[in-house]
Amino acid sequence: MGSAVVSALRRECSACSHAALDALCALLQPMHAEPDLRQEQLNKASMLASQTFLEGLLSMWATHVTAGSGALVVAAMLDFLTFALCVPYSETTDGKQFDQLLEMVAGRGRIIFKLFE
Repeated sequence: MGSAVVSALRRECSACSHAALDALCALLQPMHAEPDLRQEQLNKASMLASQTFLEGLLSMWATHVTAGSGALVVAAMLDFLTFALCVPYSETTDGKQFDQLLEMVAGRGRIIFKLFE
């Protein structure tokens, strides 16, 4: 699944990027009645382990926010960040990965300000 997501993101097509991010979000935070917390932790650990991957996602997000394009991509990326960083979803995020991603997001403070302006 990982290579399919990366391939979809490399296409630089908003529809493909949205679909890939939607799949990632489904793995980060399953929305069914009885989620398996251990599997959720493993999924998050796997997805948040690569700083290069996260930088790519955040760069794509910043590009769309700056250009005012890709509304679904921007929304899906906000979901991704919510599931990784916000309570109660962040309870299954590894502390080191949480800190790393939070620093990466904080480094894009101007982009976030522009988004919510």
